[in-house]
Amino acid sequence: VGACKAAEQGNVGAQYKLGKCYYDGNGTEMNYSEAVKWYRKAAEQGMASAQNDLGYCYDNGEGVEKNSAKAVEWYRKAAEQGNADAQSNLGYCYESGIGVEKDVAKAAEWYRKSAEQGYARAQYNLGRCYHNEQGVARDLKKAMEWYLKAAEQGWADAQYIVGEFYSHGYGGIKVNNAEALKWYYKAAEQGVAE
Repeated sequence: VGACKAAEQGNVGAQYKLGKCYYDGNGTEMNYSEAVKWYRKAAEQGMASAQNDLGYCYDNGEGVEKNSAKAVEWYRKAAEQGNADAQSNLGYCYESGIGVEKDVAKAAEWYRKSAEQGYARAQYNLGRCYHNEQGVARDLKKAMEWYLKAAEQGWADAQYIVGEFYSHGYGGIKVNNAEALKWYYKAAEQGVAE
């Protein structure tokens, strides 16, 4: 009750928390429309987390009509404030051409900003950029560095790729079957079929 009053009185933190409660169905029935209402109030006051989550709602059509351009608009506002999740989301939009013109160089740039903050998904995606020459020059050593950072945080796809690097000696990595097996097990335990 106190949080609701604070949210209604304009408290940005309470507005965001109330939006999360509605989005997750935590303490109340899940209601994406209500979540969007409260995210928007907090986002319009400049809260980066709310801006990112509002962008996610637009990106997926949850509580609002799906609108990729609006998603990018909100992701960008949060990303420019340094929100790592939004930076990664914006990178994905540029990589895939969702709501913006496809630009793999900009995708890599946004992934890097997020990855440097320790965000595992962006570390994995930046590794892919170096691995597949997307927006950056191909560099398997750098790819491995970013994959390993994500793998160490438990990112399953990165764990599998790290296993591949050790198994095949990609990027000048010395073949190490024991190390490959360790990473394959970690990925397999999380459901990576390969």
